[in-house]
Amino acid sequence: MLERKKSTFDPANFFLVAGLLVGILYCIIVPYGAGFDEERHMVRIYYMSQLEFMPNFPDPKIHQDVSDLSYQRRLVQSPAFDLFERDTFLRRFSTFDKYRYGQKTQSIYSPVIFFPQAMIGRLLWWKYDFPILPTIMFQKFAGLLIYMAGAYVMIRAAPYGKWILAALALMPSAMYQATTLNADGFTAAVSFAFIGWVVMMYSNESSGLRPRSIWVSSGLLILLGLAKPGAVILSPLLLILIKHPMPSKKWMFVLGGGALLAVALNAGWWVVASQGSVFSGEGSQSISQQSSVILSDPLSFIKPLLQGMVLTLRDQIQGWMAAYGYWAGTVPGQVYVFSSLFLIAAFLAEPQVVRMPVKTRMFLIGMFLFCCAAIYTIAFAPNYVTGGVLALAKHGRYYIPFAPLLFLGFAGLFTLRENLQQLMKRIAIVSFVLVTVYYSLGIYTTYYTYCGFESFTGGKCVLPIYKN
Repeated sequence: MLERKKSTFDPANFFLVAGLLVGILYCIIVPYGAGFDEERHMVRIYYMSQLEFMPNFPDPKIHQDVSDLSYQRRLVQSPAFDLFERDTFLRRFSTFDKYRYGQKTQSIYSPVIFFPQAMIGRLLWWKYDFPILPTIMFQKFAGLLIYMAGAYVMIRAAPYGKWILAALALMPSAMYQATTLNADGFTAAVSFAFIGWVVMMYSNESSGLRPRSIWVSSGLLILLGLAKPGAVILSPLLLILIKHPMPSKKWMFVLGGGALLAVALNAGWWVVASQGSVFSGEGSQSISQQSSVILSDPLSFIKPLLQGMVLTLRDQIQGWMAAYGYWAGTVPGQVYVFSSLFLIAAFLAEPQVVRMPVKTRMFLIGMFLFCCAAIYTIAFAPNYVTGGVLALAKHGRYYIPFAPLLFLGFAGLFTLRENLQQLMKRIAIVSFVLVTVYYSLGIYTTYYTYCGFESFTGGKCVLPIYKN
């Protein structure tokens, strides 16, 4: 199926080096609380560090430092250098131990997602009274390592398209999500690993699936079930293996059991954990209320849903490529230009011709479209208000876990001459460096200046710039 050519560059190793260097930088310079819903997830991590694994338990109490130190809590945009001042950076929970207040967490995802960060907090905060902000940086780094592990498995396992997969995993939005506290990094990591592994099984085990591969697939399915709601929609990707012989019939039950368990875990946890949240009861975002409204007039739901998908497509693509938390500041336009060049060059650097049936390629592309439409619908429904077509205008980060499917559907259709392949690899690396420089400049102007990126390009500086 594959005609391999020797490569002088290893995209997996490039990803590891580049991802670690950039990721560690972002773990440090992106202020705590600046990421999407980061403070909400920090509240959950705080409670889990005290071994409260259910999201909404009776009489929750939390140190006021969790909100005081959050960058998003600021009324107006201001430089975050003060977070590195000695008194603030070395602030401990014991410093103002008596200042606590009741707060429920709105982060109700599976505790598996935040378990490493919670255990770091338990060890450093409660056993050694370690400063709050340095501990949060260690927690971010743990999330980065999880993301990189999943992406590395995808790149190593995938039999082709390694350069474009490395580029996708290094996109600014993906790296930003991987280096802030959220559930997206874990979800992307597991999704990446699952996609890479299943495509490897399809390409390399056509004569018969190996037991080890089936066990790994089942394990990854279960992890999908423990990720964000909706991650399990990747499960139908297994249909690509439908004509591959199993070692015996029992292995069908192993693989099928993994898929069923994933769905059960995902749905079951959501039912249990959503009790007491905005998704339960009689609130406007409750599942019962939304289901009632949608089912009473499906066409009124479908129309704004489709309008939203079409009218916000450009914003969603930009959000998938590069954004800052809560869309603060301005992403330099050069980031989008060089990110596009990075993707194109990485795609053209493909060193091997992939002899894959057209229907298989169409299936991969179709799975991408299905997953994107499904995740948009899942996210749109709780926020549904008749006519509210722009509710999810910039949430392109939701599509990060599924992007490899689209590019694997096209990768390997053709190859360039070897000298041009080497040129494309160099262009890809240079483009990535330029993306990192401009995106990091945007981080600086967004979080460490008063006026933002516009003031550096001759634009007006109108103060104050309100955050909330």
